[in-house]
Amino acid sequence: MSYSRDRDETCFRLCKMQARLFERSSVEGIPSYFFVKSFVATQYARKMDELTIFDEVYSEDEIFQNVKKRINIRRGTVYSPAVMHWIGYLLREWSYRYNTYTSLILKDVSLDYLAGVYQPYHSLDVLKAIKLIAVDRGINLDITPEERLRKILLKTMPIF
Repeated sequence: MSYSRDRDETCFRLCKMQARLFERSSVEGIPSYFFVKSFVATQYARKMDELTIFDEVYSEDEIFQNVKKRINIRRGTVYSPAVMHWIGYLLREWSYRYNTYTSLILKDVSLDYLAGVYQPYHSLDVLKAIKLIAVDRGINLDITPEERLRKILLKTMPIF
């Protein structure tokens, strides 16, 4: 299982930013599933995935407030700040290192699953945790994002 990018300063900055955003959602009592779902659907997540987020100036507070505005539901599970921090960091590093969209990762790995593996995996190197999760969920980390998207589309399309 090989990754396409090394961990560098850009990776670290993106991971820390997303981890803080996810953690803040927990601190503010926003149901975790709805926060992550809303965040992944924003231009900010797409710009992080495409590494263009630093082309413009966004404060973390601006990003957070814009995501928070999209969430109308106040009921649901709120994972602890530590769990959300770890999930945010892990998802961003996975997206960065394997050059894939966060939304595609979350199609294969649910937020509940990630929260469930926090305890055994959070103290591991994040790349090791990603590999263990991929093995457990049957994800081939060597396939390109385009191939993964094609497989997802083929699964959801009706056969005539």
